[in-house]
Amino acid sequence: MRTWIIAVLVLGALFYAVSARADHGITPFNIPSDSLTDGLPVSAVTHDPYPGKQFGETWTLTGMTDSGWMIFAQLIVSSTGLSNFFPGYSLTIISPDGIAVIETAEFESEELIAADEHVYVQFGPALLKGTHPRYHLRIDADRISCDLLITAQGPGFMAGDGKVNFDNGRFMKVSWPAPDARIEGTLTMDGKPVNASGWADLDHLVQNILGPIFAESWTSLHVHANDLDIIVFGFEAKKSYGRKPIYLALVCEGGRNLAATTDVIVDKRDYAVEAYSGRSIPRRIEVRADGAEFGMSFFFGGDYVIHRFIVLEKLNPITAGIVKRLVANPIYIRTYSKVILHLEMNGVSRTTPAQVLGQFIYMH
Repeated sequence: MRTWIIAVLVLGALFYAVSARADHGITPFNIPSDSLTDGLPVSAVTHDPYPGKQFGETWTLTGMTDSGWMIFAQLIVSSTGLSNFFPGYSLTIISPDGIAVIETAEFESEELIAADEHVYVQFGPALLKGTHPRYHLRIDADRISCDLLITAQGPGFMAGDGKVNFDNGRFMKVSWPAPDARIEGTLTMDGKPVNASGWADLDHLVQNILGPIFAESWTSLHVHANDLDIIVFGFEAKKSYGRKPIYLALVCEGGRNLAATTDVIVDKRDYAVEAYSGRSIPRRIEVRADGAEFGMSFFFGGDYVIHRFIVLEKLNPITAGIVKRLVANPIYIRTYSKVILHLEMNGVSRTTPAQVLGQFIYMH
C-alpha cells in the first residue's frame, strides 16, 4: 500500500476522531415495502463519486464453490487526504483444505475507467462489468486469480435509498445487485485452475465518512441452503454514536426477495484471546431476526474462523504503529460454518441445514 496515503488518512481520521468524542446522531436503514420488488436503479450499482476527502466505494463478492473453495473479492475506490479516487483490489482465495492466499494492489487514479450507464469498473488487472442480472468479475493477481460470471436470481435489493445517515450530511449507502447470486467460471491458485460453480453475493457500498469514526465492528454474512439465501449486514456503532447496533437481514428464495427487517441481533459471546492476533474474539455467535414478516435464528461456534487478515501487517512498522495507536487496528475474520437455520415466515416454521460464509471486521 502507499504509506503516504495511509499517513494522510491517519491525520484526517484524527481530526474527525476528535470531533467524534461528542455524541452524534445516527439514522438506521429504512425498509419501505416496495424495496423487495422494485429492484435497483442503475445509479445504485455504478461508480458513484462524491466530493470530499472521506470518500470510499467498494464492490464486494463473497462466494463459495460447490467443491468447497471460498472467495472474497473486493474492488475499491477511495479519496482520503491527498488521494483522489485511487482504485485498488483485495482478493482472497481459500482452498477446501484451508490454504489461503490474499493479494492486494493499488493503482493510480488515471488508471480507473468507470461508466455510469451500466456497471463498468476497470483498472490494472481488475474488471467488473455487466447489467442486471449478469455481471463479470475478473482479477488477475500474481498467485491467484478469478474469472467469474455472476448471475442474480432475483431483482437485487436496496433498503429504501440504501442509507444510514450520520450528522453533517455524512452517510453510508449499500445495495445488493446480486444478494442471491450463482457463479460460474474459474479460480486459480499458483497456476492451477479450479471450476468455480457455486453461490455468492455481490454488494456495492458508498460512504463519505471513514469507517473507524463510527463503527466498532462490522458483520457481513451469507446464509445459503438450496434455493434459499439470507443476507445479514451491519455494524456496531461506537460510543459517540450511542453504541447502536445497525443491521438488516434479507431473505431471498426462488428468484424473489421475500422479506427484510432491521430487527436483527448479532449476539457475540464467550470472548477469548487467540494466539495468532492477540485479539479477543467471540467463540460463539448467535444471529436472530424478529421482523413483522419473518423470524430467524442460527448460531455457530468453535472453529468457525477460516482466515484472519490483519490490515496493518501490510504496512511498514512505523506507519502501522501510528495507525494502530491513533486510529484503528482492524482485523478481518473470515468465517465459514455449517448451521441449523430456524426460519418462520407467514406463520410457517421450518428448520433446515445451511451454510454460513462471511466476515467480521473488528476495528480496535
